[in-house]
Amino acid sequence: MANLKGTGIIKNITPIGGGKYRISFVEDTFTGINIPNSQNIVYQTFTDSLVLMDPYINTPNFTYSDFNAVINNALVPRQSEIFWDLDYSTNAIQAVNQQAIITASQQGGDLPKAFIQDYNYQSTPILRRNYLGAKSTSPDFNELSIEGGFGQLPVVQSEGYYFAFFNWVGGTSPEWGNEIADRSAVNVRYYIGEDGNVIEPINDSNGINLSIVQQNFEQDSNAILSFNDKGGTTSQFTNLEGKHKIFKSGQIPQPIAYSQTASISNTEPGGFIPILSFVQGDQQEGATNDFRLIAYANSAILQNVGTLSLNNQYLGTQGTFVANVYGTSLAASATTLPTTLTFKAYIEDKIGSLNGSDATFFIQKNTNGAGWVNVSQNGQVITPGVTNAVLLTYSDQNSLTTDEYRVQVTDTNGGQGQFVDVSTNSYFKVIQTPPPGIGSVGPSAVAPNTPLNYWELVGSVNQTKIIKPKALLDVYGQRQENVSGSGFNPITFDFNVQVGDEIRFLGTETQTYTVVEVKNNQSPPHIVFDRNVNLTNTQMNWFLHRRYVTDPSYLILEVDKPSGGTSTGVLTPEYFYGETEEKVDSILKELTRDNLI
Repeated sequence: MANLKGTGIIKNITPIGGGKYRISFVEDTFTGINIPNSQNIVYQTFTDSLVLMDPYINTPNFTYSDFNAVINNALVPRQSEIFWDLDYSTNAIQAVNQQAIITASQQGGDLPKAFIQDYNYQSTPILRRNYLGAKSTSPDFNELSIEGGFGQLPVVQSEGYYFAFFNWVGGTSPEWGNEIADRSAVNVRYYIGEDGNVIEPINDSNGINLSIVQQNFEQDSNAILSFNDKGGTTSQFTNLEGKHKIFKSGQIPQPIAYSQTASISNTEPGGFIPILSFVQGDQQEGATNDFRLIAYANSAILQNVGTLSLNNQYLGTQGTFVANVYGTSLAASATTLPTTLTFKAYIEDKIGSLNGSDATFFIQKNTNGAGWVNVSQNGQVITPGVTNAVLLTYSDQNSLTTDEYRVQVTDTNGGQGQFVDVSTNSYFKVIQTPPPGIGSVGPSAVAPNTPLNYWELVGSVNQTKIIKPKALLDVYGQRQENVSGSGFNPITFDFNVQVGDEIRFLGTETQTYTVVEVKNNQSPPHIVFDRNVNLTNTQMNWFLHRRYVTDPSYLILEVDKPSGGTSTGVLTPEYFYGETEEKVDSILKELTRDNLI
């Protein structure tokens, strides 16, 4: 056998038996020896199975060497030990051997197995990716996962696209906190987007501005504060700079009612005023006559006509309420300041998602026994699943002691289906103008009121979460007059307790309780807190009733605000959209140039 020397690009290698291989080269690539194009060179192995390739490179076991370009290529797929082979050779929709396989599987038979790898249906990575799926769990947005996850990246990110340019940072005392500690309220002038668009922080009718604020500065997330003070006048507020948790986003605490006149004290009973006065807005009061009624509905399924069942919560001294019918012991129209009575009835269906029978409601009046007459606007109809609540109103300037009033179900049309199920949120109220001259209420009230504590426990100390208004019951629904020199913001809301309100006692946040339920169908209304009350009735005389009111111009941070005034500055979300963050300085320069900041 001649030794040939040369180099070339191998086209293919074919075993021809007897330890010989046919090596074909790509045309015109073999050099160093004159071999006609497309001819083959055959090399023969030696007895030790050496194949001489280049030529005479001692490579043992060529078939399994690095020189074999087709090593490990499977010419025939591995056959499954589990899955049978379906034959679609003559029918692309239904296998022609389908019934044979079904029969074999039921009777323990055997058929040819499919040429697939069982690994594809048993391997955890393949099963999870293609069939089982994978779950990544994170405690919150922008936090690392506690299960699954993407390494050091959060499972779900929420980034802010707006930053806040603020006027100043102030304290929240006495509405939240006291002279010892409080929160920091950031008063925002503008919210600014990545394209430089400016949003004024006002409450718009659709709540769009508030939504932008609360999405970019989420409550319980973090924000980063920096002052725009080159002269160093805010050096005393270094504790405010940096990252802080957002306590309230687009909200600010406002007083609803309070007796507190001093901050937390080690002495009792100081710190509160024992007499409070209430008015109804700025209206003139009418002597001592109280015609008011607040009655909430008893839950009932309405199948027949009849008078709406109500539970008296509050009844004024000149009102009567017997068998769901309201009357007066004194002619309202004949008082010194003639009194107008306004009747309001709100009825709500407890099961509003179901279709069914309907019910028609009217406010009715009976004058001197002449018979009941519909006096409210045209009958209001509740149809479950269509109209789930109605409001009826009627005003009477000529009410006499012989007049009676009620809320009547005049029709329950429909027959089959879900009848109207009246919610206990439904009510019947009598409001008077001018409001009653109740006088002062509280532990030191004078005639005609009996001195009473402002609140009263429903149960024992440390064993109940429920309180009820005591001296405050007579003024429930009216507005408290501001206490001079108290330091609180002016009161702008009528006194009533709502879910989410907070009541603080003894001037300390450690004695703050959150309202989780108001049982209006109790008389007086029962107020349910988030935890047991560890105070006596007397200790609860020192109180603040506050509500978080929506205001896009405020962001409250969980950091104490030292006394003194601050400069302007910027507040950004902790997770800030990168392109917006890079543009902050240039955006501020443009707004400064345009005299917007």
